[in-house]
Amino acid sequence: MSERTVYVGNCGVDSGQIVLIDPCYAFDDDFKAGETPTGGNYDHICRRSLYTDDKCGPVGLPGSGYNNDLGVVVSTGYGDGSYPVHAKITSDNRIASVTIQFISED
Repeated sequence: MSERTVYVGNCGVDSGQIVLIDPCYAFDDDFKAGETPTGGNYDHICRRSLYTDDKCGPVGLPGSGYNNDLGVVVSTGYGDGSYPVHAKITSDNRIASVTIQFISED
């Protein structure tokens, strides 16, 4: 099987920017592999990225008070909207890259 690109979902934007961050810095709840789901946001995100076939999918992100080098922020080109996200998956089902398309190539 060769590398493939999959549609992950859309990122909704109301502030004209997107943040990429490890979710353990953005949520207060806990995740323990192999245990019953807690129902918390962090637990939900971990299960989405660790236990689904493509290891990715849409999730909601709350505000965070962390301010170190924990992630990156980028402007979204034209500001607010809903932007498609695609992941390139390797032949052994690992995420090689993620692309968020802010401006259509059309």
